Amino acid sequence: MRMLDDKTSNDVEVSKGDQDSINKFSRLNNKSADLEQRLEKLRDEKEALSDAVGELELLELDEDEDDLAEDDDDLEEDAKDEKATGGASEVGKVMFKVGDAYMHLKPSEAAEMANVESERLTAEVERLEKEKASCEEGMRELKVKLYAKFGDNINLER
Repeated sequence: MRMLDDKTSNDVEVSKGDQDSINKFSRLNNKSADLEQRLEKLRDEKEALSDAVGELELLELDEDEDDLAEDDDDLEEDAKDEKATGGASEVGKVMFKVGDAYMHLKPSEAAEMANVESERLTAEVERLEKEKASCEEGMRELKVKLYAKFGDNINLER
């Protein structure tokens, strides 16, 4: 930080247009920060979903092995269980979150739904990244304009 001497003046008149540009920069900066937080949350969600898909694939392998090892007695017992529970046997199923509720699904069905959700998250991440890049481009343009007029009298850094 330097002291201004009597001959140096930092008085620069701020016009309405300049103030509008400063306000626009501020809005873009806030939007960019919000988008970054949303992107971080989506990336974490996508990573957790990817881990879950890996676990589901392991369960699918176990399910396939179990199907080969089942005999007729197990099939009859499963049929009795399904009749007793109204067809909602939870044996060999996983819980999958849909909105605010959970559903019991076979691992293969859950893996398929998880892959669809992963594709949706990927598309959303790409959309938000484009939107963030647009904000940052607008901020760069405004920085050039405002620093050209105000020099060291304005700070547009985060």
